Amino acid sequence: MHIPQRMCVVCRRMKPKNELIKVVRTDGGAELDKKQNKFGRGAYVCKNAECVGNAKKRRAFSKHFKCQLDDGLYEELAAELESERN
Repeated sequence: MHIPQRMCVVCRRMKPKNELIKVVRTDGGAELDKKQNKFGRGAYVCKNAECVGNAKKRRAFSKHFKCQLDDGLYEELAAELESERN
């Protein structure tokens, strides 16, 4: 069976799609796509604290989507990571 692979925008490693968190660009900025089924330009980040922290530090999604994003997205990513852990 084929397992789709995607690249983390932070560490640039290829991983199975289900091991990553998807973020999709919207008209108002960007939002998490928890079910990974929304259309539009997407980017992925690993489900670990190091990559999520570096994404915020480097403003990885702002650069990837070429638009200014607020810190709310990165806080939402950290909360999603925490909920996945529990």
